[in-house]
Amino acid sequence: MCFSSCGYSDDHFPKNGFTQILKVDVDVKMSPELLHVFIMTRLKIIEACGYTVVKHRKTTTEKGYHFWFRTLEPMTDSEACALQFLLGDDQVRARFNFLRNEAGAFKQFNALFNKKLKLKGGEV
Repeated sequence: MCFSSCGYSDDHFPKNGFTQILKVDVDVKMSPELLHVFIMTRLKIIEACGYTVVKHRKTTTEKGYHFWFRTLEPMTDSEACALQFLLGDDQVRARFNFLRNEAGAFKQFNALFNKKLKLKGGEV
């Protein structure tokens, strides 16, 4: 959707699969006022990219929040990966998702959202 209008061709984002769920991990605690503005700006970003949010929710985590945004329109895995990054998803998690997508292993997409993985040098 928004990616083609931003100059990306369909070839730039291979169609590995489709999703309607965006997951965003933010490791920052916010005041209720800032949290409201944060959510409203995420909704505007999704809308600006050509998608309609039909439902969203958040949960509080030890470090911040997890957000879920369900869209009416399906998007490719590549588009979801890019859009989650643009929505402010944790950069380490976004990096893993980009790598998974490039490797064609997108069925494990968003795995870090569900559990922590151990890597050499510490926890991710």
